[in-house]
Amino acid sequence: MTLRLLLAASAAAALLSGCAGQSCDELADMRAERDAARVAYLELARSGTATDAQTEQADTALHRIEQRVHAVEQSCDG
Repeated sequence: MTLRLLLAASAAAALLSGCAGQSCDELADMRAERDAARVAYLELARSGTATDAQTEQADTALHRIEQRVHAVEQSCDG
């Protein structure tokens, strides 16, 4: 369940990343998705029920979301 939330957040962040070079109107939503993904990852890691592969996949997805948010923060009009 938590892994699904993280993957859904990753997909949503991918859709929202088109803000680069434009208004930052979507940035708050992206940050909320990133924060939710962080919480989901921590819950998954702490649960001890995920396999190493699931944890690694969730970690990779979280880093992608964080990179997208950072890129948009750096490139959109402030």
